Amino acid sequence: MKISRAGLLTDRLLLGFLATPAAWLRFVELARAFSMPPAWEAQVASLLRQSDHLHVGLETDGARRWCKVYLEFNRNLAAARRQPRPPSIPLLLYLAFKWDTARPLDGGISRYFCHVDLPLTDMLERVQRIHGVSPSPVSDMVCSALKVGFGQAPSPMYLEVREDGNLRSSYDINLYGSGLRLIDVASRLQTVAGSLGLGSELTSFLGPLGERRLGHLSSGYDRHGDEFLSVYYPMDDAGDARVRNVH
Repeated sequence: MKISRAGLLTDRLLLGFLATPAAWLRFVELARAFSMPPAWEAQVASLLRQSDHLHVGLETDGARRWCKVYLEFNRNLAAARRQPRPPSIPLLLYLAFKWDTARPLDGGISRYFCHVDLPLTDMLERVQRIHGVSPSPVSDMVCSALKVGFGQAPSPMYLEVREDGNLRSSYDINLYGSGLRLIDVASRLQTVAGSLGLGSELTSFLGPLGERRLGHLSSGYDRHGDEFLSVYYPMDDAGDARVRNVH
């Protein structure tokens, strides 16, 4: 789900799979079926053999449908972690092509840079910096989840995202290892929704999903310069029901 001043978007799906020769072929076929710009199709095809995993995202925003395809280069990260110390510059981990299926040229290419083994204190500083000097309900929620989930554990994977030619400045944090569930962050999500002008629709949506694990948090500013928070969680999660509250 995605929370922003434009509303609550819940018709979103992200699937991932191993990059194999058979997957490469289906990946290109799928991108073509959703009207990927031809120039991008050639670029994706040239990079497929360098990727380790492939991801496909579909999203409906009112009358618009977006398709997003991601190439993951996990071998870059694996190589960096074999070094004696983390690299001093971020590594390109994902390259994402995102477009409106009805208007394919209305889109962009996102680059996701991994800050390898970034300490939690540095991560909190970077989150606050992206949201601005003054704390916002969004940055408060993200920082609280990080402190509770990883205060006594290794830091999660932290990515920053950029797109050429627009205002996007955002980050993505993998929180699967935190042990947190949606119910643990529900009150803070409600605060975020209220700060962005949403009503009670978030409460109704979250109701049956409370025990799902908290997966990824993606936040910052989109290509139009508007603040947002996206929350990812598994489609089916029947694991440990232990609850930890985020205050």
